[in-house]
Amino acid sequence: MKRIKATENFYWDELIHPAIYKRFYERSRLYMNPQLLILLQAIRENYGKSITINNWAIGGKFKNSGLRDYKNPLGKLNRSRHYYGLAIDMKADDIKALQAHVLDNMDIYYDLGLRVIEDYRYTASWCHISVEETKLDKVKIMIP
Repeated sequence: MKRIKATENFYWDELIHPAIYKRFYERSRLYMNPQLLILLQAIRENYGKSITINNWAIGGKFKNSGLRDYKNPLGKLNRSRHYYGLAIDMKADDIKALQAHVLDNMDIYYDLGLRVIEDYRYTASWCHISVEETKLDKVKIMIP
């Protein structure tokens, strides 16, 4: 499979569930909110270290951390912003440092589209961000 760049540091297969990627290939990018890509790339550049979203294309186990497959939903409810291309779960070697970086820079990232993050007390191994509309003038910290 040929990998296609989505941003300077991310490929489309890192952002999209394998079933959707295989079904739509290049067109699967149309299901992702472009503001989420801008935000993700800015976090990666400012954080300065590697961030993992999905890694199924290179033999890893992550496939539901970006755009999820609506035909194979996780759990009972399908309201997750992942199904709408509005949310991603970032992982890093030092997840606490990545979480602290996003929290410490919430105002900067709000201007780039960040609207929701999950409360890190409940997400010990990932950092969930979303560009969904909240009608708030600050980032909402959500309890999952």
